[in-house]
Amino acid sequence: MNGAEFLWIDPKEEAELIPRLIDWMLLEKERWAIRVGKKHTWAGSAPYRDFLVSSVLDPDEIMSYRLAAIMVGDQPLAVKLIAICPGHVEYVIGAYSSDPAHAKLSPGLVLDEYWMRRVFDLKLDVDFGTGQEAYKLFWSRKNVEELRTYRIPLSLRGKLFLSTYKWFQRLRTDQD
Repeated sequence: MNGAEFLWIDPKEEAELIPRLIDWMLLEKERWAIRVGKKHTWAGSAPYRDFLVSSVLDPDEIMSYRLAAIMVGDQPLAVKLIAICPGHVEYVIGAYSSDPAHAKLSPGLVLDEYWMRRVFDLKLDVDFGTGQEAYKLFWSRKNVEELRTYRIPLSLRGKLFLSTYKWFQRLRTDQD
């Protein structure tokens, strides 16, 4: 990647970059979701964007955040948001350029190697969160823990809500 610059951004030191990089990341995440046929509403949501920006820039936030990025000039090729916690880091969200000329260079994987090297130098573990995406299996050497989520209503109102929610989910699935 000729002319590429790798950045490890501390929001306390470079706060002005945070909104622009998060906006770019969410736009690319939306493009990716459309391309692969995933349905969601959060990536294009102003409240979600505002939540990310305010969390990352909040000096009183319990976690410390970093943005890792690959830039060519002023243009991002990949951006990852990382939360630094006691003893480990959590991968929060990331995106890479949807431009075919850049995508073929696998900037997301290249950036993973960069930020994970930084994390390993700090002697911290990495939590990629739930899911069995290929990059998670690669970095964990296919070390997977199965996770189940149960919704158990504790009241009549909760049971009514959950039944209605399930009904709407089935209805939406049947329409697809």
